Amino acid sequence: SVGDYPYLEESIKDLLPFLESRKISISLPSLRPETLSSEIVEDIVKIKKTGFTLVPEAGSERLRRVINKRITDEQLMTAAGYAFAHGWRLLKLYFMIGLPTERQEDLEAIVDLLSRLIESGKRVIKNVPAINLTLSSFIPKPHTPFQWLAMEEAASLQEKQYYLRDQLRRWKKIEIKESKVETSVLEAVFSRGDRKLGRVLEEAFRLGVRFDGWTDQFNFNLWQQAFDHCQIDYHHYLQAIDPEAILPWEIVKTGLKKTHLWQEYQASLEARQTPACQEKTCSDCQACYWPQFKLAGPTISTREANSWPALNMKSNNDKENKRIQSVYRYRATYSKTGLVRFISHNDLLNQIDRSFRKAEIELSFSQGFHPKMLITHGPALPLGMEAKAEVLEFKSPEIFSSSDFLNKIQPGMPEGLSFIGLKACSAETRPLFQDIKGLVYSLNLGDPVIQTAGLAPEKLTEGYLFDYSSRFKGQVKIELEPLQDRLFFYLAFNPQKPLRIQDIVKDLLGIENPVYALTREYLIFSQGTDSRQL
Repeated sequence: SVGDYPYLEESIKDLLPFLESRKISISLPSLRPETLSSEIVEDIVKIKKTGFTLVPEAGSERLRRVINKRITDEQLMTAAGYAFAHGWRLLKLYFMIGLPTERQEDLEAIVDLLSRLIESGKRVIKNVPAINLTLSSFIPKPHTPFQWLAMEEAASLQEKQYYLRDQLRRWKKIEIKESKVETSVLEAVFSRGDRKLGRVLEEAFRLGVRFDGWTDQFNFNLWQQAFDHCQIDYHHYLQAIDPEAILPWEIVKTGLKKTHLWQEYQASLEARQTPACQEKTCSDCQACYWPQFKLAGPTISTREANSWPALNMKSNNDKENKRIQSVYRYRATYSKTGLVRFISHNDLLNQIDRSFRKAEIELSFSQGFHPKMLITHGPALPLGMEAKAEVLEFKSPEIFSSSDFLNKIQPGMPEGLSFIGLKACSAETRPLFQDIKGLVYSLNLGDPVIQTAGLAPEKLTEGYLFDYSSRFKGQVKIELEPLQDRLFFYLAFNPQKPLRIQDIVKDLLGIENPVYALTREYLIFSQGTDSRQL
């Protein structure tokens, strides 16, 4: 965990001036309650309130000692109290089931701990807090003290999942996310397995196994068929291992001595915690070859910090000046072509945000707990569709010309995503979504998808296209451009009830999934201009 880093608090404080000036939030993937302080929580929320994840891993203190997690219930309650006191209304918690020496009272302890966390939240935020609970099945992984243990049987793990679901259903704001037991079984088999499993992987692929990380695509029956075909009993890899046996993963030299792992395992059976590496001077595991690992953390002088050109710290005067700065509104056009058309709308927005940051173009931000770049994007493109002149609108305290903007932002853009123009908006210019009046698409009649569809020629005649578009009462206009071998569609834009171009093409021409042959050419604005003219 990042919480194990001994200089986390100092690092956050050193980074904060740089991050705060750019509205870049600090997000820690998981927090160890024993390493969490009120100061760290305060620093995290100074910019933006991100997720708050605690990792108890086990419900009882006894079981946490078994897995050498030095977290007490009191520390967990204190950490959650910090979160509630600083405005969090949602906690994410991570537990494992099937841990070594786990008993029924350890499962009951999970329920009891969640009950106390909810009561604590109610006292602070005056409402029932939401909890996202992740339950994972324990896997005795290689290179750990538990590598010799058997994995708990699938039926037993499923019973424990059912028990916790049944006990927690009284709280409507607890959302449980469970890993499929069959998925955990496969993970255990392939993490503990040997070279024989290569044939199973190949056979599973031949049987059609794909995208197993997606729950709706996972099919354990296909994996069972692959094991049967290769005459391999996968249960063999889930059994306990003789401590004297040669292990398949011993060919990987991690520096951890087998004797050290065995000693740690014996300590776990006694629920006896052992010191962390930062607290020891030994070389039991041989993983630490560098003496500086034990040294105190580096200190950074103010003069050195100010000399870092990349940080470009902002002073309080800069912040005060920004409050009285003018804010300018701009519209920019960009194209989305080639392979980049296959990234989703959300990924596109994230990519554009990152491009603005890389170009160091200063943007205005929204106020409140979650400051966001003031960027307004046009209507989302269907996945797989190209676009020649998409539009976004943003606000900035900077004044720049189209060439200045393009020279700054274009070097950081990925191939296929290219800004092509910029225009400053006047005070009379309506907000982007209110200004868009139409969308223009074209269908490439020479595309192989269209060619193989076998279009009836009469469907491309002027009369047929006019009759069809008349059904939409002025909302759709369709024109054939023979020289370009394209069919153009002019759609009125209604954000409340948008027309879907792919549905129109399918209905008109009977073509399934025509999106890959379609291009959004440009957007039409209320004053008769369009996005090609920016």
